[in-house]
Amino acid sequence: LPEGVDGFELAYLQEQQKANVPLHFTLFDGQTFEGTVVGFSPYQITIREAGGDEITLNKLAIAYYRKAGGVR
Repeated sequence: LPEGVDGFELAYLQEQQKANVPLHFTLFDGQTFEGTVVGFSPYQITIREAGGDEITLNKLAIAYYRKAGGVR
């Protein structure tokens, strides 16, 4: 069910935000971003990169994301 997936993502992003864990994002166009979650909505995720810049990513543009430093 989509509701279950949304609930899982909500819990996962809240956990990563609270733990200040860096995530690696890959977009459908091949761009990659890495940073900690500072906020999110049903449609967007805002991250803070290591240099302090904040970037808002549209969820529909994200191919996948995972904890930074994972298998590439």
